[in-house]
Amino acid sequence: MQQLVDEVLPSIDIPSLSKVKDKSGSCEIMLEVVSTEGFLIDEQLNLRSSKPSPKSIRRLHTVTLPSNPHSARNWSSRILSGMENKTVATIDNNYQVKGSFITFNGYPAAMEVYKDRLYTTVYDNPWTIYVHDQQGKQVTSWNHSDCDSCFTGLSIICDKVVAPDRNNKLLIIYSLTGNKLKEIPCSQLSQDYVSLCVSGSDEVVVSDLSSSQVCLIDVSKGQLIWCCKDVPQPLGVACYGKRYVLVAARNSSVVKVLDSSTGDIVSELMDRAIEKGCVFDMDISGDRLIVANYNKKNITVFQLQP
Repeated sequence: MQQLVDEVLPSIDIPSLSKVKDKSGSCEIMLEVVSTEGFLIDEQLNLRSSKPSPKSIRRLHTVTLPSNPHSARNWSSRILSGMENKTVATIDNNYQVKGSFITFNGYPAAMEVYKDRLYTTVYDNPWTIYVHDQQGKQVTSWNHSDCDSCFTGLSIICDKVVAPDRNNKLLIIYSLTGNKLKEIPCSQLSQDYVSLCVSGSDEVVVSDLSSSQVCLIDVSKGQLIWCCKDVPQPLGVACYGKRYVLVAARNSSVVKVLDSSTGDIVSELMDRAIEKGCVFDMDISGDRLIVANYNKKNITVFQLQP
């Protein structure tokens, strides 16, 4: 900003940046400065989160579910959980289960919230990606090519849906309405549990259980940025403030915290509620970590602490 208001321009009043608030930890400011000489400067400033790495977690709530949860996502003032009984449960802001939000013919696996829509991958020969509005009404759906395993990941970035085709070791990029846009090779994929989360404006984190790899892929360029092999049998992944990646593992009772720039492990999060083989999926909302514990039939909510 200082460069834009240097001595070549007349003095202008710019509001303090301290007044800019963003719950997600990052924001973009579009600044337009017009001088009396009649020329225009248009500059985009990207403020990256300065959140410190989480060093510990504090358990806030545990919500018992009627069935084993495959996934969990925060949506407005509620938590949604895709379960083995082919329904998506709603948990309100008082952590009370409010019954089924959506019922499918197959098993809901990964879920992703984008704007006012819920996207769900459903294991139902063939795999189908469903889109619902906030009232649970189906907006659209399309078939997705994938292997016959009971879980596959899903992510949405820059108005594009990303889902793995494990049979052919590809990431498939769709429009929000299901038009296939392109395919990206992803050699790290096996035919086992795969989880995805968004990190940065064009980057997706992919974890694969059997190959024991967590990778960062630039979706726009189709390039592998880094690959971490230090988390054996990774399960759920969640991105925190675009600076860190949290990874659960089947054979571990801790959640690893990775630097999203390098893939290096920077800390570990431990709690008695995290047990080996239980964490299937994770989501982060602000400083809350939401964990789907498959074998325990519950959703656990933690507070991330620096």
